Amino acid sequence: MSEIKALDKLRKLANNVRNGSCDTSPAIVAQLIAGNADNIKREIEERYMELPLDADGVPIHMGDVMELSGGRIGKVVAVSESQFTAHVEAREKKPVCQASLHHHVNPRTLEDVLYDFGERVCNSGHQWGLDAADVVPQFADEIRELLGSDVE
Repeated sequence: MSEIKALDKLRKLANNVRNGSCDTSPAIVAQLIAGNADNIKREIEERYMELPLDADGVPIHMGDVMELSGGRIGKVVAVSESQFTAHVEAREKKPVCQASLHHHVNPRTLEDVLYDFGERVCNSGHQWGLDAADVVPQFADEIRELLGSDVE
């Protein structure tokens, strides 16, 4: 992203005041700061747009994964202030969606996968004294260790 020019000017002014190389009065410095703030606001209004928000009020970015109508999952390929366009696997047409009607899909963690496994396997056989909630963190740590990273 390109830098906001007025922000650079404000940083330069702050450095000059900090280093003592600014010999202007506090009133003049305040006026310069206010002018730079106005310029920053103007640059932002001219160059940037607000991101659309999902049903939970979370900003939607390019590349986010969203749950669409009918339970379909799509990857965001374009955004406007209130909508997004998603790519859905095995579909040629990319739907345009009203952002506030959809939710982000949270990626599954190792704990999610292991908990589902535990629910199906461990909890179906209480005769072994196993409970998925107790063993999932242990197995997740072991898998992370085997992978050699801090996978989420």
